[in-house]
Amino acid sequence: MTLPVVEVLSSDGSPPPESDEPTKRSIAGRSPLRIAFDRLKRDPVAVTCFVIVLLFVLIAIFAGPLCALFGGSPAAVRASTRIDLVTGLPKIGPPNHGFDPNHPFGVAPATGVDNLAVWIYGARTSLYLATVATLLSTIIGVGLGLLAGFLGGKVDTVSSFVTDLFWTFAFIVGALAVAPILADRFGTNIELWQQLTFYSLIAILVFFGWMGMARLIRGEVLS
Repeated sequence: MTLPVVEVLSSDGSPPPESDEPTKRSIAGRSPLRIAFDRLKRDPVAVTCFVIVLLFVLIAIFAGPLCALFGGSPAAVRASTRIDLVTGLPKIGPPNHGFDPNHPFGVAPATGVDNLAVWIYGARTSLYLATVATLLSTIIGVGLGLLAGFLGGKVDTVSSFVTDLFWTFAFIVGALAVAPILADRFGTNIELWQQLTFYSLIAILVFFGWMGMARLIRGEVLS
């Protein structure tokens, strides 16, 4: 037996409006982090980049066990055990020998250090450098963008001019110009030269990395 459908009318005889409560609940239930994560999942390039970064983070965290697994070490070795003292080239692996399972990436000429171990431990240095440079660039870019967008006027004009001026410099040219200067000035002290090279690279990345964030934040504030 089929029951009759009863339509409920309002006081003026018109049907009641449809409730939008489910829509409100679905919108209110999505946090900014969830919205960003949903957008990330729909972008294959972003997902690929995220997986690569995650892979390097895992390599950096487990650098010790990975080196033990492959039997390599970034420590210096007696060069004569792996290097031909006449030519300076490795006795094992490329370029003059075949693949060596004990040293999958080969060994460094002149020193004989295992290249795979250096690459694994180098992930820590690379991630630290990139994290510090990105953090400082973000702080500078967000600060200048907020000031330019909120204050406007002359502050916005000067900020836009400085941003455009910094965009005219080439990052590669700056990096190539600083490296030989440091090597010539501090090349006699290897430890000091390594530290200066590391921190100068951070400074160069920050110097050339804040403009995009500043322009983006300025536009968001103005909108």
